[in-house]
Amino acid sequence: MINVDKELLKKLSTWAIILPVILTLWAVYTATKLSAAGNDAKRQLEQTQQIEKSLRKIVELRTQLGGDFSEATAAEFDSVVYMRNCARQAGIRETTISRGQTSKPQKQKDNSLLYYETYIIKGVHLVQLARFIDYAERSYSSFTCTQLTITPHTHSNIKDSWDATINFQYMTK
Repeated sequence: MINVDKELLKKLSTWAIILPVILTLWAVYTATKLSAAGNDAKRQLEQTQQIEKSLRKIVELRTQLGGDFSEATAAEFDSVVYMRNCARQAGIRETTISRGQTSKPQKQKDNSLLYYETYIIKGVHLVQLARFIDYAERSYSSFTCTQLTITPHTHSNIKDSWDATINFQYMTK
């Protein structure tokens, strides 16, 4: 153990030796930390590039599957056509889906219109129903399922056959 005398600390020559050693150790420590941070940043950049590459591949595959995943504008958006497309994507026959009640659009502060619509699907499998809702919500960003009611399909002996009532809300500008 080093014995430090107060008189020794008062001498300028002592600080001339101690201070450069402390500063050198501090510089080495900082350089090590910066190097580690640089390596982390490089690794994160590589991960980001890999994710972007995967995202481009997903978009390409979705386009090849025939899905149009672009946002529709209010002038061209037709919810009935949109729901039929969602049903087709989920493997649901269009004849089993019908439009229930629809409310008058509510004007919002930003001049957009908020719609509430109900759709009824008869004799659907739960997986198809989940795909239907997932496709509807992912493909048009303001489309949201606000309520889902399912009951066993009465005209079928198939175990996984359900009637569903789905309430959606969406906005158009």
